[in-house]
Amino acid sequence: MIIVRHGEIYTKTEPVRNLFVRRLAGNIRIALPDAKIETKRWRIIVEDKDAQKTLNRIFGIVSYSPAEECKADLTDIEKMVEKHFLKEFKGKKFAVRTQKIDSKMSSMQINIKIGDLIRIKAKAKVNLDNPEKTLYIEIDGSKAYVFTEFIEGPGGLPLGTAENRVKLLGTKENDLIGAWMIMKRGASITPVPAKLRRWAYGNSQKGEILALVCGSTNLEEFIKLQSKTKLPLFAPLIGMSKGEITALKRKVL
Repeated sequence: MIIVRHGEIYTKTEPVRNLFVRRLAGNIRIALPDAKIETKRWRIIVEDKDAQKTLNRIFGIVSYSPAEECKADLTDIEKMVEKHFLKEFKGKKFAVRTQKIDSKMSSMQINIKIGDLIRIKAKAKVNLDNPEKTLYIEIDGSKAYVFTEFIEGPGGLPLGTAENRVKLLGTKENDLIGAWMIMKRGASITPVPAKLRRWAYGNSQKGEILALVCGSTNLEEFIKLQSKTKLPLFAPLIGMSKGEITALKRKVL
């Protein structure tokens, strides 16, 4: 199973946050139709063994972690760690970090107990300041999730949370990167170029076109393009360096 985190959504009001979380979960369902998905207030749980590469391309996901699930009970957590994680810590400097989302259990108690287990059985050494390996435990009500890595997602807002559409003006690589950046802010684009389809989970072709987007990096060119339309024109690449744009092309296209 995989724990999915959504960061920027936290800053929204409760009704808006709930709407955005539902949209993100819906986009994950579009991308992974065979996955089992559980929506929580602060997390989305995805059960699909082949989900990781796809989660890297769903806007709104800040990070995710492949995890093991057990009851939020010290004995069960110990059994889980011993069965699935002990080998990873053999002979290493390590730390245990526990986060309680909704639980009465003591984080310190868990850290000490699980830390002792790893220290003794994996012959490892506790190093809280500079660990070679960290065991993370999230306690959410009656469940505990145990994992060792955070994988970065694309971030931004869930695609489709902006009510209307933005029209893509060109087909050059810079235009595609400009469109990708607008999609990252939750806006659907039209049309969706072939190279951006793998990022378009949740993109809608409904709604009014309220703006345009281009890949211009030149202010004079941007002003010229804006003078030809009454709609607002976005040029997200203005102000970015050539190196930054090239790095985005490698990531996106």
